[in-house]
Amino acid sequence: MLSNPENQSKQRQIQLIFEKDQNNEGEARLKSWVLNPYEARASIAKMIIMDELPFRFVENAGFRQMMFVCCPTVNMPSGITIAKDIY
Repeated sequence: MLSNPENQSKQRQIQLIFEKDQNNEGEARLKSWVLNPYEARASIAKMIIMDELPFRFVENAGFRQMMFVCCPTVNMPSGITIAKDIY
């Protein structure tokens, strides 16, 4: 379904994040996390479907700026690519 992102061959840096325990609200555990570009694109496609957004939504300047701030290593797909992913 998803084609190879441009950064597939680049080495990925592991990040450490705190994950809140679902059972105990006050506790959190440290875990490692690596960006998965396939999951990122799949999540964007799911957002488009769930929120009934136009495919070109991913081309909006505000959305691209927000994604860059949150995760600058994500290779943002075009609206056409998202449409192909969904179909």
